[in-house]
Amino acid sequence: MLCLSPSAPIRDALGPEPGVCRGARLGSFVLPDAQRVSSDTASDPDPAARASSDRHPSLPRGWWIIPGIALGLLFWIAAALTAIWIYAAIPVNQAMPEVRNGVLTVGNDYGGRLDTRIAFVEHLRRRGVHVRITGADCASACTLYLGLPRSCVSPHTMFRFHGPSSQIYGVGLGPTAFDRWSRRMAEQYPPQLARWFMAEARNTIVGTVNVRGAELIRLGWARPCRG
Repeated sequence: MLCLSPSAPIRDALGPEPGVCRGARLGSFVLPDAQRVSSDTASDPDPAARASSDRHPSLPRGWWIIPGIALGLLFWIAAALTAIWIYAAIPVNQAMPEVRNGVLTVGNDYGGRLDTRIAFVEHLRRRGVHVRITGADCASACTLYLGLPRSCVSPHTMFRFHGPSSQIYGVGLGPTAFDRWSRRMAEQYPPQLARWFMAEARNTIVGTVNVRGAELIRLGWARPCRG
């Protein structure tokens, strides 16, 4: 407690000697305890805020780190479980279009598992099947039919190319797997189309590079269907 004495203001301001005074003294007059409390309250610029702060202590710095880590782990666990569920839901052997009288007619085809489609295209190649691509859309793995020697396309069909990716849309493969499957796809295309695919189209993972059948015919990368 600060004690003020007319005879030694500096010394008393630094602190009273032991046992000098126990109240707030002004000259020879000692303030009663009740008045002393009122005086202390009056000197506090915001006693209500200080009382509220005492009742509700602030959180320690960095308190959000542990909850943030926990939420991040939950997010990645949920993403992993979703990926497993999606992969398991896709059949290994997809139903391929039916070949009739040595001809396979392809309507709207939005692709699918790359390994399954490559195996089917190679099967068609060995049998010498004539493939007619006449639907409005031929996307992703469907474009592999363009490499068959007896394939033809409608000028109105939109061919949608993109690079190999995982079963989760927008999630790419590792560098080694990406390059390996890119080359597997390019092996199915005609030489000029394969070079373009390796240089440009395979680098698109989100979205597609769209080329109309008429443009493929003009470039000599496909033959038009007759009749």
